[in-house]
Amino acid sequence: SSVQETVTVTSAAPTVDVRNSGVASDYGSDTIKSMPLARGSFLDIANIAPGVSKESGNLYTVAFGSDRFPNSFQFDGVDASDVDTALARIQPMPDIFQEVQVLGLGAKSEYGGFLGSVVNMISKSGGNTFSGGVSLFEQPHSWTGNNAPAGNMPLTRAKYHDVSAQFGGPIKKDKIWFFAAYEMVKDGSSSFNVNPSYPTTTTTTKYFAKFSWAPSTKHELWFSYHDERDDWPGGLSSTSTADTLNQRNLRYPTPSLHWRSIFNDKTVFQAKYSGWYMRENYVPLNGCYTCNQVYDGLTGMT
Repeated sequence: SSVQETVTVTSAAPTVDVRNSGVASDYGSDTIKSMPLARGSFLDIANIAPGVSKESGNLYTVAFGSDRFPNSFQFDGVDASDVDTALARIQPMPDIFQEVQVLGLGAKSEYGGFLGSVVNMISKSGGNTFSGGVSLFEQPHSWTGNNAPAGNMPLTRAKYHDVSAQFGGPIKKDKIWFFAAYEMVKDGSSSFNVNPSYPTTTTTTKYFAKFSWAPSTKHELWFSYHDERDDWPGGLSSTSTADTLNQRNLRYPTPSLHWRSIFNDKTVFQAKYSGWYMRENYVPLNGCYTCNQVYDGLTGMT
């Protein structure tokens, strides 16, 4: 008789794929979960990739020697780029990411319209077992630094609550699955040299739902819907008064429908319908659209 031994070696996909000549970094859900993210923008993830950095706080990304405009932001196949402002109009919550890829020179031809980087965000899907999670992030004023010069009022944190929940599982095992997530962020503060008795509170609410159907091992249909609602009142400052401010209300509904069929190892068919829509309103805080908001005593102009 003879003795035989079988050794199976498994490992996670590397962050940098050495088999691809393109510049790419790949971050899975476990890596993202362990990152010290500010949670307000997925750019926190993209900006840690080699060759990528942030600009103007955390609003913009510059990559591989380009400026902030020629970047492409993809979310489940939806191009979320705003070519006028260089911003990513869709800001999904980090809890729904299955994977975030940061691609540069040498990226596949399916990614077009960029000279800097492609940030490709892939959402989670439900599986054959139910799973979920709840998270809470807080920042009281006592945890907020004070760098105001002596004799000035610092930024005062009245409240910061970030609550999120996720849940997914099977509707019919091996056939139909769902995944859903919710997040609400309330951020209240008074800015530099503003009386802390009058904080400004912004509210951001995000919703995500995804349904997947696999009628066979070679065919798959899935639909996802992401929505973000921002209610941002204008904040008091040392140079503005309440009667000059407005309330900014924004929505970014983002539907996405995909069908994929694999006929053989050389033929794949894929069709999709997706897009994002922006609804933006500015409402005066005093509710009057015709009232004079600003009067210049020197020129007499309103």
